[in-house]
Amino acid sequence: MASKKKKPIEGLTREKAEKSRKFNESLYGRYFVTAAVAGAPVDKKFLSTIEKFCEQKKAKLIVLLMRGHKKSLEPQDHVYASEIEKLHKESKAFVEYVFNSNLKALDVQVNPQQVLPLTGLTRYGIEGDKRYSVIVASPRQHMKILPSGNGLHPRMLHSTGAITLPDYQKNRLGRISTQDHVMGGLYVTLDKDKFHLTQVQADVDGSMVLYGKRHMPDGTVTEERAEAFVMGDLHAGFDCPKTMQAWYEVFAVTKPKRVFLHDIMDGVSISHHLEHKPIDRLNRPHELSTLEKELLVVGKRLAEIKNKMPSDGELNIVASNHAPDHLVRYLDEGRYLTDPVNYALAHELMNLRIKGSDNILKDAIDPDSNYNWLDRNDDYIVEGYNLAVHGDKASNGSRGSPAGLEKTYGKGISGHTHTPEIVHRWVVAGTSTKLRLSYNSGASSWLNASVLLYKGGLFQIVISMDGKWTK
Repeated sequence: MASKKKKPIEGLTREKAEKSRKFNESLYGRYFVTAAVAGAPVDKKFLSTIEKFCEQKKAKLIVLLMRGHKKSLEPQDHVYASEIEKLHKESKAFVEYVFNSNLKALDVQVNPQQVLPLTGLTRYGIEGDKRYSVIVASPRQHMKILPSGNGLHPRMLHSTGAITLPDYQKNRLGRISTQDHVMGGLYVTLDKDKFHLTQVQADVDGSMVLYGKRHMPDGTVTEERAEAFVMGDLHAGFDCPKTMQAWYEVFAVTKPKRVFLHDIMDGVSISHHLEHKPIDRLNRPHELSTLEKELLVVGKRLAEIKNKMPSDGELNIVASNHAPDHLVRYLDEGRYLTDPVNYALAHELMNLRIKGSDNILKDAIDPDSNYNWLDRNDDYIVEGYNLAVHGDKASNGSRGSPAGLEKTYGKGISGHTHTPEIVHRWVVAGTSTKLRLSYNSGASSWLNASVLLYKGGLFQIVISMDGKWTK
């Protein structure tokens, strides 16, 4: 008996799409990058928003094609939704897209349910003397910055988010995947051999927000104030002038209702790290050489930031390991007793501390309470995100990490590491300082980066490169 021939599979399959690779030769351009999972339905409202956005911005839509995966050890559905097939015919869906020598996007065929989509990829993007950043297809939005050696810009690993709706089994991994699924993508702009990149997420109505503008499925664009702006660690006196100017430009565009500052003071004038380093103490900047001078620099910078913010905006100071902890430690250890330069002022502050001061740094800089000073035990929730956590400490006094903080608090935005990062629902801002300070010699992953938060819990990391933050 003759065997029956298999009926050919109709529609776009992963196998048919394997040859869809594009090597870009443009020096400039705008792109929206997202991912589609085989077998999963498309969020039609969000797709409409993206297509209208690309028309208005003259941007190219790039959909990275992912395999599907539902039941282990069983044949998988590798056919894409009809909307994705149409995009593939229009040369908008690929398995790989090379933007320039510093950025590549591709599907590395990770399981759509993989909890940490960037696992095992830290070595990818290193070919001989070449180093480039990588965007990988995943329904999750994770970001990791990797140092690339002295004098080189850090490499970025970033997963995309998806244009397809969550479509998982109702088992343990499927439920976690549904919870972590992000309807979203990445907005990428090229500037010769460099690039700018930021995140976009879809709201429940299919809209999205980018740089203070909400884009709707019907093409309508409306102004929208940011609910919060979390600035990369300040370290006043070591802050980068170009970066601060970039943040002030972001203020003007997004008009944040609240600004959150981390490590407002470096503490170099009284730091325990310099206790046995006389040469480093000698080489401190003159304007930061005494506690009185450093407090003056911090006070001026806070006043400047407040002046650049919207007049009705709220300025929040997050309790951090440099500020106020460095000052508190200096007083509590009694080091001021053998420090004649700072003794008089420190003695006054110690008296306030003995009398029960809740925040000695606030008393020294802001006695009139012009700003909102947050305590280590405070929560400040905006659109579901906790913005009162610096990031150096996790539960029960343990050292903080994005993964640990997310497990403890859920959603949140922190600072501390000077390296932006996204792990599940936890976002880390970078730094506002110069990228080379005395304590990060050698290869570095530091970046000048801050975080915007909008209604609906939509966020984006804004990266300033030599003062430029968008294209």
